Amino acid sequence: MSYAIYEIENSLNWDLVTRQSLNGRRIEGEKTFLIDPVSAVLNSRLLLVGCRSVSARPSWRLGCWTNFRLLVSPSSTTEFISAVEFYTKSCQLNRLTLIEVPQIYPWPYLLYLEFPRWLGSIDVEIWKYSGLVEDSVEVRLDIIEGKIDSLNSSP
Repeated sequence: MSYAIYEIENSLNWDLVTRQSLNGRRIEGEKTFLIDPVSAVLNSRLLLVGCRSVSARPSWRLGCWTNFRLLVSPSSTTEFISAVEFYTKSCQLNRLTLIEVPQIYPWPYLLYLEFPRWLGSIDVEIWKYSGLVEDSVEVRLDIIEGKIDSLNSSP
C-alpha cells in the first residue's frame, strides 16, 4: 500500500495562508456570539489550523470546525450552491491541528472554518504544506535498487 511522505519538520515547507483575530457579535436576546466564518481556496493536501481564544473558559476545548468543499456542481439546474462538502474535522483550542485532506479531485477546494457560538473572540492561523511529497512505494523501490546496485558492484 502506498502513502505520502511529507517533510513536516522543515519550517520552510509551510506557508502562512492567514492569521486573523476575530471578534463575535452578540446575538440579540441570547448569551451567544456570532463570529464570521473564515474561508480560503487551497490546493495543499496537508494543513495546520490553530485556534486560540482569550475569552474561552479553561474547560472549553473546541476551537472551530473545518469544512472542505469541492467547487463543483452536479448540474447547472441544481438548487444548491457549487460547493460540495466532502470532509469535516474539528480543531481544538490552544494548539495546531494537523489535517491531511482526502485526495479527491478536482482541486482547488474551499476551506471553510466555523466557530462555536460560545466563543466571544478567537485568533486563527492556517498554514499549508508546500514542500516535497514523496510516494512510499517509490522510496522503497529506490532503497531496493540501491541494494541491488551494491550487490552487483561487490566482488
